[in-house]
Amino acid sequence: MNNLLNTPQRERKKHLYIVEGHHERDKFIQLFYNSFPLMNTDQENIIIYGTNIYQLYEKIVREYTNSWELDDVDLPFTISGENNEEKLYKINFTSIIIIFDYERHDPYFSENKIMKMQNYFNDATDVSQLYINYPMIESYLHLDEIPDRSYSEKLILVKDIPNGSVYKNIVKDLHISKLFNFKLMLNDLLKINYNITDDFARNIVIENLLNINTSDNLVEKIEIILANYFVN
Repeated sequence: MNNLLNTPQRERKKHLYIVEGHHERDKFIQLFYNSFPLMNTDQENIIIYGTNIYQLYEKIVREYTNSWELDDVDLPFTISGENNEEKLYKINFTSIIIIFDYERHDPYFSENKIMKMQNYFNDATDVSQLYINYPMIESYLHLDEIPDRSYSEKLILVKDIPNGSVYKNIVKDLHISKLFNFKLMLNDLLKINYNITDDFARNIVIENLLNINTSDNLVEKIEIILANYFVN
């Protein structure tokens, strides 16, 4: 068990994401903050921890026993402190988000464990909020248009996706998926090649670039947009 009675009060300004795959770490969270620049969160205040739902479940059981749902679970404490790293506490964080795939084909799949965690982790500002993607994280790109009013009615049957790569291939060929990936590519290009380090500024540049709707004087239009934000 962990004891927080003597834990000093800390400024709640960090955000913790507990995720599984490279897509969440490398694309989704970056895209999320790029899409909502007014959240104005510094990169150093975003902590990403990688695991899977069943490994996390076992960590919780080791810390709090099988009746963990009756306790006050501190997830940052549970997952931190490995390899002599500093222990963290939920009091450090403004929000704690867990993002995992449903993964019906996982050999350790347990609907009971998923439901138990879903019922308990329901507050991002305290115990954390668990989000389950079905069938996997790439489903947020499974759009025919924006907005896609048919999205909530889409059905993907387990028998039709024998493994994750099949679904990933379905999504990556969609027009919307290609647009999102192009925006991420632009973001990295502006940050690395043009040294536009401010997230809000990069978002403005990207939106201006994407709003170019003709090829007339294309290079000149791009140069004008970049000139306002380029830093040597």
